[in-house]
Amino acid sequence: MKGKREQRYFEMLCAGNNLTRALENQDYLAAFGFLCKRMELNGNTVRPWMKVNCAMKEAQIYLGLGEKESARLCLDYVVAKGGRMRCVQEAEQILAGMENASSLS
Repeated sequence: MKGKREQRYFEMLCAGNNLTRALENQDYLAAFGFLCKRMELNGNTVRPWMKVNCAMKEAQIYLGLGEKESARLCLDYVVAKGGRMRCVQEAEQILAGMENASSLS
């Protein structure tokens, strides 16, 4: 039998994997549920880099649902708080693509 800590870490791993699979399958409603579960399991121990990663995943969900303004807010957060994290470059590219699309309209 696993201890409580190991069980919680395993649940976090499962929620993260399920989130990734749901995004790959474009099942954005399920992805949102897994993201909420993942954040709930983090509890009060959320570190700044975790918030940035969650914001990036949230932006991907919003983009998949066509909620561009909500996605833009999340991407702006990623760029502002992400520092040198890899997801910042991805967020900047997505924002640039959104700017180009809006200027063409």
